[in-house]
Amino acid sequence: HNNHEQSEKNDHDIDVSLGWIKQLGVKLILSKDGAKILVTNNYEMLKGEEVKKLLLDVREPIKLHDLTLNIDWDSHHILEHIQLLCENQELDGEIHLDSSSSSSAAGAIYIPNSYKKNQTDFIESYYQTNGYVTVEQAAKAGISIKRLEKCILNIQNHQAIILQNCIVHSDIIIAPIQDIIEECLQMSSFADLSLHVPADLLCYKEDLSTIMNKYSLKNSTLDTVAYLQEELQSGCFIITNDEVLFFSSGMIAHMNAEILPPLIEDFAKTRALEIADTLENNNSHSHHKKKNLDNESNKDKTNKQRVGRSAKAAKIKSKRSKKKSLDDNNADCHSHGAPKADLVPLATVARSISEHYPDLIDIQESHGGIADADDSSIQLKWNTLENEEENFGGPLYEFCRVALNNAQFEKNCSNAVDAELEKIIKTRKGASMTSNAHGAKSRNIEDLFHESYPSSCYFVQIAAKYYTTVISDLESNSEVTNAITNDVLKVCALFAQRLTEYCIFKHALDEENIFVFSNDQIYTDTSGNGESKEFYLPIDTTRLHFPSVFLSCSLDDSGASQDPLQLL
Repeated sequence: HNNHEQSEKNDHDIDVSLGWIKQLGVKLILSKDGAKILVTNNYEMLKGEEVKKLLLDVREPIKLHDLTLNIDWDSHHILEHIQLLCENQELDGEIHLDSSSSSSAAGAIYIPNSYKKNQTDFIESYYQTNGYVTVEQAAKAGISIKRLEKCILNIQNHQAIILQNCIVHSDIIIAPIQDIIEECLQMSSFADLSLHVPADLLCYKEDLSTIMNKYSLKNSTLDTVAYLQEELQSGCFIITNDEVLFFSSGMIAHMNAEILPPLIEDFAKTRALEIADTLENNNSHSHHKKKNLDNESNKDKTNKQRVGRSAKAAKIKSKRSKKKSLDDNNADCHSHGAPKADLVPLATVARSISEHYPDLIDIQESHGGIADADDSSIQLKWNTLENEEENFGGPLYEFCRVALNNAQFEKNCSNAVDAELEKIIKTRKGASMTSNAHGAKSRNIEDLFHESYPSSCYFVQIAAKYYTTVISDLESNSEVTNAITNDVLKVCALFAQRLTEYCIFKHALDEENIFVFSNDQIYTDTSGNGESKEFYLPIDTTRLHFPSVFLSCSLDDSGASQDPLQLL
């Protein structure tokens, strides 16, 4: 109780003392080490002028902590003094407080306005010179995003394009890109836009995508803009970490029409042959199994004591089993559709495109060049989801994935393999039947046609030679002259029929029996299966009479007649 009274007395004495010292022009302040010191007003003014002089000479931001190293004042007292100087405009700058610090003075920074102006001048100059400035560059210069936007809009207003990670100048960056893309659309070509995009922006894929898809067309008439916008959407942008490419819709259409079809045709022949060989091996295995079943059936038949109704039932079951096996093989032949994964290899497509567009080779070179289509060590896949990052391949392969790998491409590949496989199966069946009829080794239909082709040409030459030799000795309008002329024309018509039937067979154009050849005589060898074999069998050079050949075709979907030559 006595201690409490003494404490209250001491506090009262201190208050009386402070009031007395203030009247004398003296105040109590804290030093930077926390000690209480008495200073006169003149001393405080002199120290304040010292702080002001230090800050007037400052050209860059300075921490309040660095000021207290030279002035024996508490940081809070210095902070209050600087704020007062700024409010009275005795200092051309401002105090920035650190909101994350528990003490307002601990992280305080004084920033002179001259420094802020230098920052702004630097950013404005950089932007006007280079046509862009990134948020990262502004942050390094100590400028916030809001201040950056305000700064750029003050000098360019609505022409500046503000994106997520950067601001670009419409005239310096966007306009050249617009000119190049417009030229690409007109020329049905491609362009390497990386040459016109600053390297600092290549890492911002989202911003580049926005530029290309939203700002890459010039303002024009409504009709022109609508057309170019449609063409632009049909084209393809490829944006990687170091490349920006644009491929026009016309170029993509050319690839689909001119480059891919031959590749698909060659691939289909190879792939169909592989499938056909597999089916043939399976059929051979089934035939061997059938032979074993027949042998077992014959053994059972010779043992009459063990044969009865049960053996007869077993035999029927065996036949059914054999028939089912054959039916399964036939079903395999008819359901041999190419698997969904049966596509022309990506490396093959990319190499063919690079041969048509050599400039793409230089662009692809920095990513390892163009892979050899026959190199099995190259693991380039169509599906980007299946690709690891190291197997990305480069911009050319990414273009093929994005622009060419679609449902129509898959359908074209599958249909081509199916058609080639159907042709191979028919050819092998036809060659087998021909071999049985003539007792010769098995030969395919194309070989037979090519073997008989010289004799067909020779027969036409004989007819033409006969015509020119005999006709010169006869009257031009005599009955004999007309008959000879008619026979020569019939020989030529038969020759044309053989060529036409071969082309229809080779390209599998008549799976639905659209085209029909007929004549005024019973002349077509159907060999019991309804298919003409005349076009690949050797021509009968001993014939003296020739039929008139007619070509017709079935009605179209609307029931109207069709011109067979035009349809062919």
